[in-house]
This record gives sequence, C-alpha cells and structure tokens, in this order.
Amino acid sequence: MAGLSPRPDPGPHHGHDPGRAEGGGRSRGLPHLVRGAAGAAAGGPSPAWEPAQRDCAGLLRFAFREALASHTATWRQRVAFTTGAPGQDPSPAFAQGWRAGFPTPDGPQPFARGLYLRRLACDPAGRDLQLARPGDLIFFARGGAHAQPEHAMAFVRSDVDGAPMLIYHTGPEGGGNFRQPGEVRRVRLDDLLHHPEPDFRPLPENPAFLGLYRWRLLAGEASDASNPRS
Repeated sequence: MAGLSPRPDPGPHHGHDPGRAEGGGRSRGLPHLVRGAAGAAAGGPSPAWEPAQRDCAGLLRFAFREALASHTATWRQRVAFTTGAPGQDPSPAFAQGWRAGFPTPDGPQPFARGLYLRRLACDPAGRDLQLARPGDLIFFARGGAHAQPEHAMAFVRSDVDGAPMLIYHTGPEGGGNFRQPGEVRRVRLDDLLHHPEPDFRPLPENPAFLGLYRWRLLAGEASDASNPRS
C-alpha cells in the first residue's frame, strides 16, 4: 500500500469446516503465535517465505502456517526465527483440519488469495477495532464489500508506548525494470486512522474498509488473552 511510509520494524471442501477443530484441544496461546510469526517477518523476509508469495495476503498465509508448525530448533533454523520463545505449540488435534491447507472453493489448498482468506478462512468480528485481538486482520477493498480485497493487515505486538500496531506487506511496486518486491512494514493504528488516502482509513464510515476479521480457527478463543495492546 503506497503512501503510508511507516517505519519498518527494527529488529476446505464444501461441507467441511476446518475452522472447528475436532476433539477439543484448543490452544489459548495460538493468537499470540500468529501475532509473533507475523511480527518476526518484519525483521526481514524469512527464507521459508517464498519470494513469489511476498504480498499482503502472502504475509497472512505465512504467519498463520508457521504459527501452526512445531516450533523446534529445526523450525527456527528453517524460518530464521531469532526472537524469544514463540509460545506453547497448539495440539495436533486443534488444527488438524487446517494442516491440509486454506479453504478455497476447490477445497483446501496451500495457496488462497485474500478474497478466500477473508470469506472462507475468517469470521467477521465487526468494525470496532477496540475489540481486536492478537493476530486479527483488517481488510480493505476499493469498490466495496464485493470487490476483491486489495489490502490486508494483521494486529501484532503493541508499540513501546502501548499503542496498537499492525503489520502488512506493501506488495510489489512499479513495473518492468523498475519493479520492486516491496517490504514488510509496521504502522501505528493512530497513524492508519489518519492515512492520506481515505480508502485506507479503518473507520466505520469508510465503505472501502471491510472490517475486522478473525481467523476461523481462533473464533472461539477466550478474549482475555486478546488485547493487541498487550
């Protein structure tokens, strides 16, 4: 998304709902794992993140997929994860349906564009960002709710002063010999609310703001482990 210029961070088949894990085993720490995996990407692209998938939807897929992984020493080496412990791994039963891929009209797939992530992999959570949890997403689409989302962001760890922060990938910029791969950036929610392009302000009155969304797998998580300011 051009024009924002925030500082980079330093440092399922029809009839089957993969978002409802069978046999219990929910992990209350998974929202923080999703948030952590997304935040880690801001330190520089992981070698495990395919260059061809480095865009805003690709960041969401990468963060969610790596949050479900077994966070072993081998995993750390593969993704070049160098920060602190990512937290308790979700149980195998908890995310069983999601390990086959993201839901698409053609069944679970390793790749799903932003439109399918929003409609099939997430549940709407309203338009009040005060209710956002770690790992929650916001989507924008110029053209309204039926257009393909042009941009998505995820809530990550708050800034040093406690202000809510989001992360996103700018997507490729330019074309031809001048094409640039884009980069991962973080932005304060307060700055986003005053974005120079009104279409990218997450305000209830903005028709291009599609709202707050929560990964369907996390929709039943308790809210007490949820504040993006924590």
